[in-house]
Amino acid sequence: MPNPGLTRAELARRLNDVRELHLTDAGWEALRAADAVIVDIERQITDELGPKETAVLRALLDRVADTVRNT
Repeated sequence: MPNPGLTRAELARRLNDVRELHLTDAGWEALRAADAVIVDIERQITDELGPKETAVLRALLDRVADTVRNT
């Protein structure tokens, strides 16, 4: 199952405000650990919802993000 998260490029296009970060080795390790947890949580959610409800959830979250961005 592909990772349901956004790619960096897709996220940058959606936000239109990119900040460059430089992580330490410890920072990269923490990011990898957090990403593994997030991928597992996203998998559990998408497995439970199924394809149709997952698409609805993503559409709703996109609307939320648009609303917040335009505030």
